[in-house]
Amino acid sequence: MPSIAGGARGRLFAAHRGAIWWLRRRQQRPFSSLVGGGRQGDAPHLPVLIVGAGPVGLVLSFLLTKFGIKCAVIEKNVEFTRHPRAHFINNRTMEIPFYPPQQMLEEFSSKVCEQIIVKLVGWEPADVQVVDIKPWAMHAEVAEKYISCNNRVVLVGDAAHRFPPAGGFGMNTGVQDAHNLAWKLGLMLNGVASPSMLQTYESERRPVRPFSQAFYSSNVAIFNTELSVENFKAAMSIPASLGLDPTVANSDAKRASREYIPSAKVGSRLPHMLVRALPASSEGVFSTLDLVSVDKLEFVLIIAPLKESYEIARATLKVADEFKLSVKVCVMWPQGSADVEVEESRSELAPWTNYVDVEEVPRVTGNSWWEMCRISRKNVILVRPDEHIAWRTEWDMVRDADSEVRGVFSRILCLNCHQV
Repeated sequence: MPSIAGGARGRLFAAHRGAIWWLRRRQQRPFSSLVGGGRQGDAPHLPVLIVGAGPVGLVLSFLLTKFGIKCAVIEKNVEFTRHPRAHFINNRTMEIPFYPPQQMLEEFSSKVCEQIIVKLVGWEPADVQVVDIKPWAMHAEVAEKYISCNNRVVLVGDAAHRFPPAGGFGMNTGVQDAHNLAWKLGLMLNGVASPSMLQTYESERRPVRPFSQAFYSSNVAIFNTELSVENFKAAMSIPASLGLDPTVANSDAKRASREYIPSAKVGSRLPHMLVRALPASSEGVFSTLDLVSVDKLEFVLIIAPLKESYEIARATLKVADEFKLSVKVCVMWPQGSADVEVEESRSELAPWTNYVDVEEVPRVTGNSWWEMCRISRKNVILVRPDEHIAWRTEWDMVRDADSEVRGVFSRILCLNCHQV
């Protein structure tokens, strides 16, 4: 479901694209659902209004509520349905690929279409009736801008990008939009980050050349649009069943390698590895992704148990207090580390207690976290609240830890940027 975020009088709210038309014409109070602890009387004072209770709108409202930001959700449908909106369309339609100029639309008469249906089903249904036949040209759209109206209108989900159905990129990309936006809204509305930080949502989620950006997530809108089109073409790679030469139909098809390679590059998602809390606890084994809190706005600094890395960790915790940020330090110990060794973190990080010691549980014996990320143990990694890497450096490249970390947080929060 398309989602638009917008605002008035300094507030920011999110809306379903189709609901804009609906709001202009609806006479009664538009709030059919409220979340985040708001009451109907609170609606005009809520900092965020989300119009469109689809997956993207609901995920955004869930995250904002977790981060302590009050928000409301508007939905033009009074009642919710158990089925996706497209369910009642797709069960009455069928998409048949054809390949001009080898085939033309006129060749697909009602009788031909009925024969194709019978062939696919494997038997002849008695109640099949072809009502209409129309061509459908696959296309995709990405908004030119995601943010407008002095940072108070933000496009999210289908309002920002519309994909062909192949690959399921529409909802996946929309949910990622919500994760990217929620923590930035949270820090901005809490007065920690500059309003210009919202501009990074557009630069990260809508790059013109995906891999030329500092934040180069492979799931940004334009790249996903191209990949969705590619998936659709691949899905039509069965021309032989239609009596065509597959080499003709697929002569231009190119399949890129999509093998996942863990990366600790800035902008990439934190790689997954199983870890175990130290000293041994009842938590058992969990993922490195679980190190990032889902209940509050918190950064995570991952370090190896090295004296120089501890120094950067202390500077990070100190500067975070100055910026009124929450930071948790994760000390990544090699497999087989003893509880006695772990006591080192307590003395090195005192007086701060917001840290966790974890032991690697690699799939392949001897393959450490740092080797999996293809970096050395001298690295420190700062992870954002949306599980993406914000900063990475080696401790021997840092001359003044306090100044370095202060500059990193200033850039992340856009505190030195021009107020948009």
